[in-house]
Amino acid sequence: MNDQPPAHRTIIVRCWAEQDELVSQRFWRFHLHWVDTSERQSFADVKALLAALGDVFGAEVTPDHDDV
Repeated sequence: MNDQPPAHRTIIVRCWAEQDELVSQRFWRFHLHWVDTSERQSFADVKALLAALGDVFGAEVTPDHDDV
C-alpha cells in the first residue's frame, strides 16, 4: 500500500469578485476543483485557499508573512 501523495495533481482554480453594495466593497471568492478526484472546495478568502493548498502540498506554498 502506498501512502505517499500522488506526484502529479490537476487542479482548476476559479477566482471571482463579489460586490457588497451595502459597504461598497469587493470580496474575492475562490473555488478548487481537483480533477483527479472530482473533489470541490470553496473559500471565502485567499488565506483559506492558501491554507488548504498548504495542507495538501506542504508548507512551501504557505506564505511566511501576514500581508496576504
